[in-house]
Amino acid sequence: ISHNANSTTIQRNIFETIGRESVAEGCASGTTLANPVNDHGIYLQGGSTATIKNNYFITHKKGWGIQFHSTSTAMSGVNIYNNTFYGNGGNVSGHIILGSTNLNSSVNIKNNIFDTPLNYATTRYISGTGTFSAVVISNNQTSVATFDNPSALDGPLCSAAGVTCSSNATSTASGFVNGATHDFSLTSGAAAINAGVDVGLPYLSTAPDKG
Repeated sequence: ISHNANSTTIQRNIFETIGRESVAEGCASGTTLANPVNDHGIYLQGGSTATIKNNYFITHKKGWGIQFHSTSTAMSGVNIYNNTFYGNGGNVSGHIILGSTNLNSSVNIKNNIFDTPLNYATTRYISGTGTFSAVVISNNQTSVATFDNPSALDGPLCSAAGVTCSSNATSTASGFVNGATHDFSLTSGAAAINAGVDVGLPYLSTAPDKG
């Protein structure tokens, strides 16, 4: 999905195994079609007030589950809540990348599960005059040891001005019934149960689950 609109909700979708073939897989070399990192589940190019919730992003081999990359207008009011990201084909680090030549403001990334990304859950790429304001990444969990890419091209996302990262659990088993068969129901005792924060979505127990 390429997003450049206002007041949108993207919910309850499955984004699975998106991406063109690489040269090794038969795509002609020397063309942009061979680039193995240009295909994403959701490509946020601009607009304001978008909510992305309760989706599954499964095995994105040729890009990120969600990429922020606004080149023409500032992007604001993006909420990414209670999504499940699973697997990575090995071409890019992270499940979400924030990159822009403009302002990313009032972004909330909360209550998500990032299972087996390549190396990290999040990463950053900012070119030109791209900046952040009131970006909050909190109360997520990942199965890998390091949440944010410390070697991102423009520096760690969580250390950037205008970004706050807190209470993101690492090295945490997701507790899926069977991730390999895409049964992402949580088993009894999974760390994600009742471990989220209230973001205005309905929940049944004392606190929301993650994912």
